[in-house]
Amino acid sequence: MKFELGHQEDILKESIRIEPFLDCIRKNKHLFKGKVVLEIDCGTALLSIHASRVGASQVYATGASDITKQIVQDNQIDNITLFDQPLQKIENLPKVDIIICCWMGSMLLYDSKIKDVIYARDQCLNAGGIIFPDHGSIYVQSIEDEQYRRQKLQFWDQVYGVDMQAMKRWVQIEPLFESIKPSQLNGDPSLIYEIDMYTCTESDLQFANAYKIRINRTDYISGIIAWFEYAFNQCHLPLNISMAPTKEKKFWKPAIFYLKEEIPVNKNDRLQGTFAFKLSKEQADIKISFHLQNKIQKLQQINSYRIN
Repeated sequence: MKFELGHQEDILKESIRIEPFLDCIRKNKHLFKGKVVLEIDCGTALLSIHASRVGASQVYATGASDITKQIVQDNQIDNITLFDQPLQKIENLPKVDIIICCWMGSMLLYDSKIKDVIYARDQCLNAGGIIFPDHGSIYVQSIEDEQYRRQKLQFWDQVYGVDMQAMKRWVQIEPLFESIKPSQLNGDPSLIYEIDMYTCTESDLQFANAYKIRINRTDYISGIIAWFEYAFNQCHLPLNISMAPTKEKKFWKPAIFYLKEEIPVNKNDRLQGTFAFKLSKEQADIKISFHLQNKIQKLQQINSYRIN
């Protein structure tokens, strides 16, 4: 498969993404010793090599390239079998005891490897086998971000002397993936989605779930953000990795969904509604309803967004 140097370098430099997987392997040698391991979308085969070093009897790795093969050879590892074709095109997949894959995507589900893990789980994971990581959760929170929201929209008023206000429609339906300062958060997190990699099916990659956010200070709301957590629950000491805005280090930025205009809120108000997510081959369609009523105003709004 094609080896994208810049992409692989970016991944390896992001310790918040790599170190949980290495901790999972290094601190749980008893789980890997004598086991057969499958790494999906191996890239540089970093995780496969470490799995071999802690005692795995055999490691299979998909998504390999010629450079991957050279890295394995240079590290003198002789029990890693590399596949350069996509997972679904490998005939007679061997039975394995452990599947390891960085399957998370933007907002957990978009551009993820979840379908690959489901396929491998159903085709070749032995009974009682382990998946790393094995659980994911999505949360939403309200934010104040009006200055940036207006800046993004007003940019299109005049662009080099040309009226491009028609672009505002697309700006409003495409969520941003940007860092958020903790000081911008003005609502408590609300859990809207969970996925269990041992039991999920492809139909679980779309959902429509209710949310309720308690406003924790008197402020204005510009929109909501969605961020996620994932977990290695089968480790001796379970690892839970959070991409919450309050965390200093995070690889995946939250998705920002702006309202049509900011609204005033009071402490202990409740912003509630439904968050619907539908994943297709090339895009994700999201529909969010917003409902809030206080002494100042009543909000009832349904907005559609798209990630592509």
